[in-house]
Amino acid sequence: MSNTIKKYTIVILSSIITLTSCTTKSDFSIGNGFIESDASMILTDTFSVKLSTLILDSIQTSGKSIALVGRYNDNNIGVINSKSYVVISPSTYTLDEETVYDSLVLILEPSGYYYGDTLENYSIKIHRVTETIEKEKYDGLLSNNSHFEYDTNPIGEKTFKPRPKSGNEIRIPMNDDLGLELTNKFKSSSNPFSEESFTYYFKGIHLETTETTNSILGYTVNDTSLCFRLYYHIEGYDETKYLDMKASSTNLQFNQITADSTNSVISKLSQETTDSEILNNNAYVQGGTGIVARIDFPTLKTLLLQNRKFEVIKAELSIQPSAEMDFSYLPSNLYLYLSNKHNDFITQLTDNDGNAVNGSLNKDYIYRENTTYSWDITYYINLIIENPESEYNGLLLLPENYDKEFNHVVIANQQKSKYRTKLKLLILYYE
Repeated sequence: MSNTIKKYTIVILSSIITLTSCTTKSDFSIGNGFIESDASMILTDTFSVKLSTLILDSIQTSGKSIALVGRYNDNNIGVINSKSYVVISPSTYTLDEETVYDSLVLILEPSGYYYGDTLENYSIKIHRVTETIEKEKYDGLLSNNSHFEYDTNPIGEKTFKPRPKSGNEIRIPMNDDLGLELTNKFKSSSNPFSEESFTYYFKGIHLETTETTNSILGYTVNDTSLCFRLYYHIEGYDETKYLDMKASSTNLQFNQITADSTNSVISKLSQETTDSEILNNNAYVQGGTGIVARIDFPTLKTLLLQNRKFEVIKAELSIQPSAEMDFSYLPSNLYLYLSNKHNDFITQLTDNDGNAVNGSLNKDYIYRENTTYSWDITYYINLIIENPESEYNGLLLLPENYDKEFNHVVIANQQKSKYRTKLKLLILYYE
């Protein structure tokens, strides 16, 4: 397109905000001259949007500084279960020989994140890991699918009413036999602990919940939170002291997340795409579980078959979540990634200036019908039109914090009259 026409485009664009699926024909003035133009502008949302859903083979969940522990029965996804592994190390490796054991507790600090019903009782169980936690077992990546052996007999457990936003720490009493064993090990002068020998002796803790729990809670994991605290006193003295064992490496802390979708609508999901028509005309996106939506625009090529010159001035993709959803679980942002036919993540979608294109959530608190995610994908659409045979012609949709939250969205395809996904194109046709 010539520079002259591009200048015309700016003039046209300022006057077509109110157009809906119609055509305009205008004259334009440039400088002292007067030029008659046969350019026309069309705003349309008739291009098809193909939706499908797939499940990723894995998501990295290590190094996120949060332990996600719980279970939730989701109407769309099925039963989601999240467990966490943490490697700990003590602040000191020796205790006085006159040390007398008092108690052992696990102290958890709620992160404020929760998913599910926090009005019901929440149960948590702590187990001792029996297999060395190492990234090498999983080719340097600890993911939602990683697993290490642990003693099935819990060393501590507690049932309580969750208050994730209260900021109150959770104290879980540990088995006194373990507390005494640890105390004697720290007191040993003949075979004292070192960093290496302690990790070999105590390989970590595993946190899980019970089948009666219907919520997932987040606990902060760093060098100042989540610790084993061994309380003791020195024989002959009343002063209570303690030794803390905290997360030694946040890179070795990870969340094991599973989703049993056997009895849900998405039971047919695999690493290959499943068309929305098979899933009740919906596509699904959920963090933590690796469930993502794919978006394709199969009819864009029809623009190239027209015997007319054109340019896409504006392209907007809009998604309206199903009104049947609990809007409190909608992600604040949804991200788009370029993908190929193998559903590989190539790169996050950007605009012409290289800035990431994010879909922020706009909530309709009154009627709910206009709650929308939208993206300006003009740059991407023009790339597809210019390179119709490119293999990078699909988009994958992920929620913000997909690797440490469970927020989700249900997306309707174009078979539904309401809440359907739309691609709006503002097209300039010219001679």
